[in-house]
Amino acid sequence: MMAALVIQWLALASLLAGGAVSLDNGLALTPPMGWMSWERYRCNVDCTTDPYNCISEELYMEMADRLVDQGYKDLGYEFVNIDVHSRGLKLGIYGDIGTMTCGGYPGSYGHIETDAMTYAEWGVDMVKVDGCYANETVFAEGYPAMGKALNATGRPIVYSCSWPAYLKDPDYATISKTCNLWRNYDDIQDSWDSVLSIILHYAEGQDVFGNLDQQMSQMAMWAIFASPLLMSNDLWNIPEDSREILQNPEVIAVNQDKLGVQGKLVSSSTTSHPHSPKETTLYVFAKPLSTGSVAVALLNTDDQGTPRNMTVSLQEAGLKVTSARVRDLFELKDIGVFNSKVTLSVNPSGGVRLLLLTPVSP
Repeated sequence: MMAALVIQWLALASLLAGGAVSLDNGLALTPPMGWMSWERYRCNVDCTTDPYNCISEELYMEMADRLVDQGYKDLGYEFVNIDVHSRGLKLGIYGDIGTMTCGGYPGSYGHIETDAMTYAEWGVDMVKVDGCYANETVFAEGYPAMGKALNATGRPIVYSCSWPAYLKDPDYATISKTCNLWRNYDDIQDSWDSVLSIILHYAEGQDVFGNLDQQMSQMAMWAIFASPLLMSNDLWNIPEDSREILQNPEVIAVNQDKLGVQGKLVSSSTTSHPHSPKETTLYVFAKPLSTGSVAVALLNTDDQGTPRNMTVSLQEAGLKVTSARVRDLFELKDIGVFNSKVTLSVNPSGGVRLLLLTPVSP
């Protein structure tokens, strides 16, 4: 189970398929960070019989307090998807381009200008617009219309579209002219299988909380993918180890790097075991950074219980040098200088090593 950490991946920011860049309106230049209720609390409004797991004003205010009091806000977690401006945070809200939201509440179809102006009047800073109860024609007309209407309000509102998640062959060039960021895949669920399916979706199609290892893997891959870090968890009861993962400043720095490039799969290897029909794949991802360094994730999906040695060459990582200084971003310590390639042991069942490779020689 991933309950301690779960980070929504509802939209992937900035650079995606085909090199499309997001709408350049000065907003969401780095992935948004914050907290939202959906994955953990869903649409449970029964606060009479289930007061600790329901959606209420008290829930949002308490989570906002936790963001500030426990140091999340200082690290960049500033959106709460509902109104908390009194704590210096930003308001995010949810809507739908169709006739109803996915939960059956009224959508924006036929009321786009009115809804956009209402969001502005409420002081909304970010809106995610889903795509239930709509078709491709509604998408093609409605999403650009909402973007135009939001801009017309004069209030800076980050616009997150779910447009491509409902299409087989999204036109990212068009989508990127309308949206600051967009969703591309199914909802994340409270399991490692769900997290892994999202990682593999981007590993296999990049060109178009559980145990602590798996929690680190999710955080590492969301940083590599430049995905918004929108937590959906119970901040009252989060274990200290999980909080340290979410608040790791060096991992957050990879996610928030101003170059804004999404990391990619640079190599993989598949092995099989004599007593298991299941094949295991070891994945290596790399993300160039504005500093000239490269972030590298070594992901081991082996479930046979034994750590595996994984190797990445400096050339694969995108460095045109003969040696590089390597730092482990979860251990927060330098490992040493490596020549030509880096080989490290990685735990099984979703274990990860997130590394910073910095050139030290031409």
